[in-house]
Amino acid sequence: MKPRPISHEQAREKERLEPGNEPQRVPQPQPPRTRRRHKAALPGSQNADLEGSKPKRGPGGMST
Repeated sequence: MKPRPISHEQAREKERLEPGNEPQRVPQPQPPRTRRRHKAALPGSQNADLEGSKPKRGPGGMST
């Protein structure tokens, strides 16, 4: 069961009565971001043939 949300005034009074009871929220360090191209965008990959126009196809449904 979730605890009931408390109002701002109640939170301030609780902090006044029990200082330091709330754990300190320290932001986690983020890894550095790089702007490298992903492998699918490199030439020679599986998706390299999808760039550009589609190959010309003959009439559908015809056999030789």
